[in-house]
Amino acid sequence: MQLNIEQLIFLTDEHKLINVSTLNTVFKRICVKAGLAVSTYSLKRGDKYINLKTSKYNQHMLRHTYATRMIEAGTPAEILKKLLGHKKIKTTIDTYTTVFDDVLKSQTLQFSDYIQKII
Repeated sequence: MQLNIEQLIFLTDEHKLINVSTLNTVFKRICVKAGLAVSTYSLKRGDKYINLKTSKYNQHMLRHTYATRMIEAGTPAEILKKLLGHKKIKTTIDTYTTVFDDVLKSQTLQFSDYIQKII
Protein backbone atom coordinates (compact mmCIF):
# COMPACT_ATOMS: atom_id res chain seq x y z
CA MET A 1 0.00 0.00 0.00
CA GLN A 2 1.32 3.41 -1.04
CA LEU A 3 1.29 6.16 1.60
CA ASN A 4 -0.01 9.66 1.00
CA ILE A 5 3.39 11.25 1.66
CA GLU A 6 2.42 14.70 0.34
CA GLN A 7 -0.78 14.66 2.45
CA LEU A 8 -3.02 15.41 -0.52
CA ILE A 9 -6.77 15.51 0.02
CA PHE A 10 -8.20 14.45 -3.33
CA LEU A 11 -6.75 11.13 -4.42
CA THR A 12 -8.10 8.15 -6.33
CA ASP A 13 -8.22 4.73 -4.70
CA GLU A 14 -4.87 4.11 -6.41
CA HIS A 15 -3.39 7.16 -4.60
CA LYS A 16 -3.17 9.24 -7.77
CA LEU A 17 -4.00 12.94 -7.79
CA ILE A 18 -7.45 13.85 -9.11
CA ASN A 19 -7.06 16.76 -11.52
CA VAL A 20 -8.57 20.19 -10.83
CA SER A 21 -10.94 20.03 -13.79
CA THR A 22 -12.54 16.84 -12.49
CA LEU A 23 -12.85 18.31 -8.99
CA ASN A 24 -14.49 21.46 -10.33
CA THR A 25 -16.95 19.45 -12.40
CA VAL A 26 -18.03 17.44 -9.36
CA PHE A 27 -18.11 20.54 -7.15
CA LYS A 28 -20.25 22.45 -9.67
CA ARG A 29 -22.63 19.48 -9.95
CA ILE A 30 -23.05 19.50 -6.17
CA CYS A 31 -23.70 23.27 -6.23
CA VAL A 32 -26.33 22.89 -8.98
CA LYS A 33 -28.11 20.16 -7.00
CA ALA A 34 -28.07 22.47 -3.97
CA GLY A 35 -29.37 25.36 -6.07
CA LEU A 36 -26.32 27.55 -5.48
CA ALA A 37 -25.70 30.31 -8.07
CA VAL A 38 -27.14 28.22 -10.89
CA SER A 39 -27.14 29.48 -14.47
CA THR A 40 -28.28 27.80 -17.66
CA TYR A 41 -26.45 27.75 -20.96
CA SER A 42 -27.12 26.13 -24.34
CA LEU A 43 -24.80 23.70 -26.03
CA LYS A 44 -25.16 22.56 -29.63
CA ARG A 45 -25.10 18.80 -30.12
CA GLY A 46 -25.38 17.98 -33.80
CA ASP A 47 -28.34 19.96 -35.06
CA LYS A 48 -29.98 20.33 -31.63
CA TYR A 49 -29.37 22.61 -28.68
CA ILE A 50 -29.51 21.27 -25.16
CA ASN A 51 -29.80 23.36 -22.03
CA LEU A 52 -27.27 22.63 -19.32
CA LYS A 53 -26.95 24.01 -15.81
CA THR A 54 -23.80 25.10 -14.05
CA SER A 55 -22.85 27.10 -10.99
CA LYS A 56 -20.69 30.20 -10.80
CA TYR A 57 -18.93 28.67 -7.79
CA ASN A 58 -15.73 26.66 -8.06
CA GLN A 59 -13.63 24.78 -5.55
CA HIS A 60 -10.93 27.47 -5.44
CA MET A 61 -13.50 29.71 -3.74
CA LEU A 62 -13.37 27.35 -0.76
CA ARG A 63 -9.65 28.10 -0.41
CA HIS A 64 -10.30 31.83 -0.55
CA THR A 65 -13.06 31.57 2.05
CA TYR A 66 -10.76 29.53 4.30
CA ALA A 67 -8.00 32.14 4.03
CA THR A 68 -10.43 35.01 4.66
CA ARG A 69 -11.85 33.37 7.79
CA MET A 70 -8.33 32.62 9.05
CA ILE A 71 -7.40 36.31 8.69
CA GLU A 72 -10.62 37.37 10.43
CA ALA A 73 -9.77 34.97 13.26
CA GLY A 74 -6.44 36.74 13.72
CA THR A 75 -4.06 34.36 11.97
CA PRO A 76 -0.80 36.20 11.15
CA ALA A 77 0.13 36.53 7.47
CA GLU A 78 3.30 34.43 8.02
CA ILE A 79 1.25 31.48 9.30
CA LEU A 80 -1.35 31.84 6.55
CA LYS A 81 1.45 31.86 3.95
CA LYS A 82 2.59 28.45 5.18
CA LEU A 83 -0.94 27.04 5.40
CA LEU A 84 -1.72 28.13 1.84
CA GLY A 85 1.62 26.93 0.49
CA HIS A 86 2.69 30.31 -0.87
CA LYS A 87 6.44 30.65 -1.47
CA LYS A 88 6.48 34.39 -0.78
CA ILE A 89 4.67 36.40 1.90
CA LYS A 90 4.01 39.03 -0.78
CA THR A 91 1.69 36.60 -2.58
CA THR A 92 -0.39 36.12 0.56
CA ILE A 93 -0.55 39.80 1.43
CA ASP A 94 -1.26 40.93 -2.15
CA THR A 95 -4.03 38.33 -2.59
CA TYR A 96 -5.80 39.17 0.66
CA THR A 97 -4.97 42.89 1.00
CA THR A 98 -8.58 44.01 1.39
CA VAL A 99 -9.27 41.39 4.05
CA PHE A 100 -6.15 42.38 6.01
CA ASP A 101 -7.17 46.06 5.65
CA ASP A 102 -10.70 45.34 6.94
CA VAL A 103 -9.34 43.47 9.95
CA LEU A 104 -6.88 46.31 10.62
CA LYS A 105 -9.73 48.84 10.64
CA SER A 106 -11.80 46.63 12.92
CA GLN A 107 -8.91 46.10 15.35
CA THR A 108 -8.12 49.82 15.38
CA LEU A 109 -11.72 50.69 16.20
CA GLN A 110 -11.82 48.01 18.88
CA PHE A 111 -8.67 49.43 20.47
CA SER A 112 -10.07 52.96 20.27
CA ASP A 113 -13.26 51.85 22.01
CA TYR A 114 -11.23 50.12 24.70
CA ILE A 115 -9.15 53.24 25.35
CA GLN A 116 -12.30 55.39 25.56
CA LYS A 117 -13.73 53.06 28.22
CA ILE A 118 -10.66 53.22 30.46
CA ILE A 119 -10.16 56.98 30.25
